[in-house]
Amino acid sequence: MTKESSKYDLTSHGRYTHMSLLVSLDCDFEDYDRLSKQFVSAESWNCLNDAQKQLYLTIRHEQDHHRLLNSTVVGSFLWLLDQIVYRDIVYLTGRVHQVDIYSPPFHLVLADDTKREFVISELGPTIGKVLDDTFEQLERLLVIREVLVGRRSYLTYRELLCGDFAEQFNAALAYMALRLGVEDPPQFRCRNPRELVFAEGERYNVRDMVECHAINMEIGAAQHHNDQGQIRRLLERTEAGSHANLFSTLQSSFPFDNLCGHS
Repeated sequence: MTKESSKYDLTSHGRYTHMSLLVSLDCDFEDYDRLSKQFVSAESWNCLNDAQKQLYLTIRHEQDHHRLLNSTVVGSFLWLLDQIVYRDIVYLTGRVHQVDIYSPPFHLVLADDTKREFVISELGPTIGKVLDDTFEQLERLLVIREVLVGRRSYLTYRELLCGDFAEQFNAALAYMALRLGVEDPPQFRCRNPRELVFAEGERYNVRDMVECHAINMEIGAAQHHNDQGQIRRLLERTEAGSHANLFSTLQSSFPFDNLCGHS
């Protein structure tokens, strides 16, 4: 999601500050409260200034993220993945801190062979084995997460092959199923294992898809009010940003004229 942080001052004359990677908006809290709770009529839209219009469209953008990620299989999968990652991090951190040594973040300890062996020897072979296995699985989950929703992951994993990703993804699914008590997790195969995951012209992931979906929601809302200025602003910002590649593909693949009134 694009929203990085929000600050709320709930006094009667407070301010609402919305900061994201793409926009920074500062409005009266009264404006935020009003625009976040209802759709704006055509008459009311013409009375809004540019900052209020951008706030309204940004709220629609964030609400679209919420709807999409709470009503799809991929959203549920990412939520479960984050839950397991969080719990593994808590477990590993607690175990590493049991050892009477100065401990930097656990991943720096366990990624160092010498430190890892020391921690395992101190905790004993049984717990040490669990610790070792958990760290290995956590590393895999973090890679899967980065490929799916990492920012510009096509740069970090530009040489990743579909076959290798499918193998890692299936291993991650098996571990997640074990943690969740699910039997017979699905297994995936790819038709072209030697093909790049981020092939030329296909350098986007789930994050980009989610963002483009929400951008189109903004454009649709602006089109509803026939606000060509806001539509132009959104298109120019998107075409100059990190989602331009996928957005261009979607424009050429779907009848946007019928959906949002732009092509």
